[in-house]
Amino acid sequence: MRKLTTIIFSLTFTIFLHSCVMAQDESSEIAVKPHAETQVAGKIACVDMNVVFNEYYKTAEKEQEIREQEINIKTKINETNTRLKVLRRERKQLQETAMNLSIDPETRAEARKKSSKLTSEILERDKNLQEFKTIEENRILSQYLKIRQEIIEEIKMFLEEYAIRNDYAIIIDISGMSQNYIPTVVYHAPKTNITAEVLNELNKVESANTPETATDNTPSLNSEE
Repeated sequence: MRKLTTIIFSLTFTIFLHSCVMAQDESSEIAVKPHAETQVAGKIACVDMNVVFNEYYKTAEKEQEIREQEINIKTKINETNTRLKVLRRERKQLQETAMNLSIDPETRAEARKKSSKLTSEILERDKNLQEFKTIEENRILSQYLKIRQEIIEEIKMFLEEYAIRNDYAIIIDISGMSQNYIPTVVYHAPKTNITAEVLNELNKVESANTPETATDNTPSLNSEE
């Protein structure tokens, strides 16, 4: 009887130990599973934003518009400088007439009067020219910075969509440099560089319409010719 009791107790204890081990294994699996789910899924890619920006077809279009405006500005400046040269020659001739003692006093006095008037006109035109240069240089710079930011934002939006579509968790810009002129990305495997693929997709769909010629909104320098 005592022997049977011992056997039953031994079996009960063995079953209890087995149940504890099974429960511990299940607890371990439950504890590990959430950790696995918190890991970020997806690949890592690199892109040279400087190359993408410079070779994007919209960048070339906008830069061409700005160049056309710069040409218009230079044309107006050259026209004003040409007019100023003519006025200075006329003034010089009048000054020579005013100083010529062989000419009658009335003609000399009229020449001095006209010379003084031309001097005022030359100073006014030269002042307007300098103001025009400053205003237009600042306007062109502001326009360029605005266009640049718009294009960069457009590229960033495309990269977000591209990343989601191709299961990329992170896309790193490799064009940047640190304050110590060290590349921010020291090394990347060549196969992670998606610059060519991104450019190919960005430039695949070009604008259907020919870019409109930039309207010349620059003010005239010469109110009177």
